[in-house]
Amino acid sequence: VDKDADGHITEAEVKEIIMLSASANKLARLKEQAEEYAALIMEELDPEGLGYIELWQLETLLLQKDTYVNYSQALSYTSQALSQNLAGLRHKSPIRKMSSKLSYYLEDNWKRLWVLALWIGIMAGLFIWKFIQYRNRYVFSVMGYCVTIAKGAAETLKLNMALILLPVCRNTITWLRNTRAARALPFDDNINFH
Repeated sequence: VDKDADGHITEAEVKEIIMLSASANKLARLKEQAEEYAALIMEELDPEGLGYIELWQLETLLLQKDTYVNYSQALSYTSQALSQNLAGLRHKSPIRKMSSKLSYYLEDNWKRLWVLALWIGIMAGLFIWKFIQYRNRYVFSVMGYCVTIAKGAAETLKLNMALILLPVCRNTITWLRNTRAARALPFDDNINFH
């Protein structure tokens, strides 16, 4: 955090703190916007333009924002405008809140979601394939839908047993990370996704 241990934090150090926190919490969007947030924090806490803030100011802002804002100097014009804009956002309708949350969720987790959709589609296809295959056999007239459902479920189980081993195969995952597939598949989340 404070590299030279003088009690002062520069904008670059604030940006580094934000990026480290975003990386630790797997917040890719926050990591991309770290520079903007660092500039906003510096604008708020360093109105004199000294180029640094004190560690206690940042801690107070992050841990007890309301307390700091109540006792701090008057906010700058830009910060006041930002606060007013953010206050206006708080009065969104529940549908708008849910749609914006859904939008952010989709942006942050698109790789996982499309992999899940593909997995569900493949499982449905395998189940239907085996279901139809056994529906046209003689055993269907004897046992009915019991056999077709059991065979369809068994086929999806075989797929899942093969897939469950893939994320823990470190050499395979390392090799796949170096291919073009890494752009669309969440290989870095392999254990969490597993």
